[in-house]
Amino acid sequence: MASHVRVSHKTKNLPKSKRRWEVSYTDPLTGRSRTKGGFTRETDAKNWMIKFEDSIREQTYVDDKAGGVLFIDASRQWLNVRRNLKDRTYNDYKGLLGLGESKRPEEDPKQLLLRNRFGKAAVSAITEDAVQEWVTDMERAGKSGGTIRKSFILLKQVMKEQLRLKRVAVNPCVDVEIPKFEPWALLNDEDEGRRLEPEEVERLAEALPHPFGFLALFTAYTGLRAGEVAGLQLRDIDLAAGIVRVRREVTDINGILAYDEPKSRKAKREVTLDPYILEELRAYIRAHEKEAAEWFGEREDATHPGKKLPLFVGTAKGRRGKNPVTGKFDVIRFDYTKLLRHKAWYGRYFKKALEAAELDSTYRFHDLRHSYGSWLYDAGVDIKTISRMMGHASVETTMAIYVHPDRDKANDAVRNALGNLRAGSSSRRGNVVPMRRQA
Repeated sequence: MASHVRVSHKTKNLPKSKRRWEVSYTDPLTGRSRTKGGFTRETDAKNWMIKFEDSIREQTYVDDKAGGVLFIDASRQWLNVRRNLKDRTYNDYKGLLGLGESKRPEEDPKQLLLRNRFGKAAVSAITEDAVQEWVTDMERAGKSGGTIRKSFILLKQVMKEQLRLKRVAVNPCVDVEIPKFEPWALLNDEDEGRRLEPEEVERLAEALPHPFGFLALFTAYTGLRAGEVAGLQLRDIDLAAGIVRVRREVTDINGILAYDEPKSRKAKREVTLDPYILEELRAYIRAHEKEAAEWFGEREDATHPGKKLPLFVGTAKGRRGKNPVTGKFDVIRFDYTKLLRHKAWYGRYFKKALEAAELDSTYRFHDLRHSYGSWLYDAGVDIKTISRMMGHASVETTMAIYVHPDRDKANDAVRNALGNLRAGSSSRRGNVVPMRRQA
């Protein structure tokens, strides 16, 4: 039905000065007939109708009532239908949108969180200037480029959905300028020194109790992330081929450990094992399978998972058993039905082992992964292979964050190159006969 202007039925019998005009039109979203009233002049009603028809033709129509939806409600609706998100990603988005246990307004005085800045605003009232101001405030507050970019992209996705639902005429994020995020911007002097040498890793492994000593050694020689190490099962180890297949990781969702997909598509990979670590792994698996068989054999309420047994399992309640030799309660007990909680063993043993091994106390578990990339780079392995082994999305990430070549070697290489160039230039000058200057 075409749009048309008419006098309101309620006022058609009133004097002309008191009559009201209305526009009858078809809602483009529902196909139902609707009425827009309250116009005191026929001209105003016609102007509204022309504007409405132009918005339909230009595909910029916005539902006046729908545009009043608050951002907090719109973002919750947007997140609830994202069924394909990984649990970890879902919780990250939930935190950024402020839909979970978020900071209260008084704890976020600059209103940097999306919920505190835009939560009570109607989606149609969020403007490009407001978004740009929010981005600028985050920069001034010292937020990293990566953090700003992640929050901004999330806002842009939510507003894109509002555009599809005809709640807004344009996405206010389209032309907003955000700081560039470059992986190498994460580097600083402290990061560049975060690598251990093989001898230091050996000392660390010896200072850690079983099996965490081997876990540290294994991580340093495979470059796996902490969650990927915890996610390994016996079926992921191919001792004959000398490879480890990364197919899952363990993630902590609200205090509950669960298997999840790896960090990215390229994080699913096969990692080649060094002959040294391969033999250590072979011995560890033999002992691990024997201990697991004994543990399950003593329990009727637990079933052995076979090759789905985690390579590293979680600790049992009480954690420590009595040492029959020393009489001390220093034997770590394990529950072979539990997944390994990285933060628990890291906080309980890793820092103490650094001190016992007389290593820098600021080393992190993740530095074992850094070391792996650096060792391969120093050994001359091409950067694409290193990137693939480490499961990075791009070679630039490998170069910028994880590869720290030996500075002395780099400096010597530069000096030698320039020295050879200078020597070659001198020899060429010796063969040149100077030209006589003409009088």
